Amino acid sequence: MTSLLEGIKIGLMLSILAGPLLFALLQAGIERGVRGGFSVAFGIWISDWLFIVALLWGFSFFNALSVQPEFRFWITLLGAFTLGGSGAGMLLSKANPEQSNLIISRKTDLQLIVKGFLINTINPFTVFFWMGAIGAIAVQKKFSYSDLGMLCLGIMLTIMSTDTAKVLFAKAIRHFLNHKHIVWLRRISGLVLLGFGLWLLGQVIFF
Repeated sequence: MTSLLEGIKIGLMLSILAGPLLFALLQAGIERGVRGGFSVAFGIWISDWLFIVALLWGFSFFNALSVQPEFRFWITLLGAFTLGGSGAGMLLSKANPEQSNLIISRKTDLQLIVKGFLINTINPFTVFFWMGAIGAIAVQKKFSYSDLGMLCLGIMLTIMSTDTAKVLFAKAIRHFLNHKHIVWLRRISGLVLLGFGLWLLGQVIFF
């Protein structure tokens, strides 16, 4: 029970971070509605659950891998280009003034799921969080294998709940936004992603 509560606490702290995932969720929810927002969220959740499976399956291996300089270098570089490229693409693309009324197709659903999955999976913070930070917490607190599972469960239940709240919030405010607001949201989201990408690239070049 202690490990579950610890996971909920960590999940709440993660939910208030204003990173690329937050802006991706809000943008999809405002531009594409609830279905679009949940498509991005679903991709994020799939990614996180896969990290958890990998962590539980090969805890010692992945914990050791995450601290290797070569691994940190390449995953950070990959994350820099992925996030930076996504941000640049959003800045260069134009928001459709009628986009909020578009019917979401299965193809669009899949594209948004893949977008959420990639932004989360190629984000070095996600990799180091699951494979490094959570592993360190488990070792420090001397958690058993089942305790580690409950810790991850608490984190994910909290993340999924808060992500749902973010998507519903986006739905609630989308009717008060005009085309100019949506354009600015896209620009801000793009700048955030590009900024994270450039920051990660700086970590590779200067550190």
